Amino acid sequence: RRLSCGPDQRIRADAPVLAIKGSAIAGSDENARLSLVMTAPGRTDRYWLEAVLTDGRAWLGLGLHEGPGGLGAAAARAAGATLPPGLGAWSLDAVAEGPPRALTVAAQLDAGPLHAWIDGSVDLVARSSGGLRLAAELPAMALAADALPAVAWRGIRITANLSGAPKAPRGSAWVEADGLVSGELSVSRINATAVGDGTRVQLAGEIIGLGSPLALPESATEAPVRLWGEIEPTGPGLPFRLALRHLLLEVAAAGTLADRAAHATLGLPDLGSFSALVGAPLSGAAGIDLRVAAADRARVDAVGELRLTRAPGPIRQLLGPLAGVVLSAQRDGDAWRIDSARVDGRHLTAGIQGRVAPQRLDLGWDLELPDLSALAEGWS
Repeated sequence: RRLSCGPDQRIRADAPVLAIKGSAIAGSDENARLSLVMTAPGRTDRYWLEAVLTDGRAWLGLGLHEGPGGLGAAAARAAGATLPPGLGAWSLDAVAEGPPRALTVAAQLDAGPLHAWIDGSVDLVARSSGGLRLAAELPAMALAADALPAVAWRGIRITANLSGAPKAPRGSAWVEADGLVSGELSVSRINATAVGDGTRVQLAGEIIGLGSPLALPESATEAPVRLWGEIEPTGPGLPFRLALRHLLLEVAAAGTLADRAAHATLGLPDLGSFSALVGAPLSGAAGIDLRVAAADRARVDAVGELRLTRAPGPIRQLLGPLAGVVLSAQRDGDAWRIDSARVDGRHLTAGIQGRVAPQRLDLGWDLELPDLSALAEGWS
């Protein structure tokens, strides 16, 4: 057979060379055999597929066996990804057999110290699963891609169960990851679970041992981050809910993914934890009510309160025990139009309006200090 390549379909000079052999035999509607084998001349790589149909029963076999630097590594390079050198040779073996309404499946992937398994049964006629189970163990390794930061971990374990039809699936999953590192960020452990069906999926997770270049107290980095979320895949606009709790931050949000709109409340219960970060003593709390719409022209509206009990210089005297914060901004082409950004305190009112563009700031501001004695003793 002839293989044609147009001017925009050139074969890379480093593309691997493959030899392909195949055959097909069809005796009747219920008796057929298909075989396909690919090898790489000069290498031990072998890829094969075989399918047999006999008296209404099927047998399907797939095998992919490849040494280091083979077709898989070439595909990763073409996608801009760098595979961990420890993976070396890898293999995938899969078998499915039985009648189309009760086909048992089993597959295993081995790539150096990486292992993954899947087994269960499927109904090809109803296009549903009677129960599929998946497990994977990823050892210590690092991954890098052109467009993404490098990430490394000590170990990741995954288990999942899936059943039902594509339009009405049911399943659960559990993930545990240890020692994740990306740049200056690190996490000691992540535990996450997911459970749901075609109408609702619930997520829960815990992040333990945060590490970052920020100057945060040890109590904040050791405190766990707990997350909970829920999404309704069949609901109007893909509604979702999200909650996050930590010593430094509390978030509760709800919105619709399809509309790219959300309403969230953010709380900073202990401003004292940020003292080292800002280089000055702080204490108090803050809260923000936030509305975000990203469809068409993105818009952000926020209303908040700042309750300071300790702050450097005259800040606490100017703001008082309770200060209000307001922000209203909208995307305008490649710029943001700030309709209002205000702080209203006991002895200070300040505001900004205008446009913020990548190469230009066009802002107007106003400042009111009705009582100068709040700045320094003896002023009036």
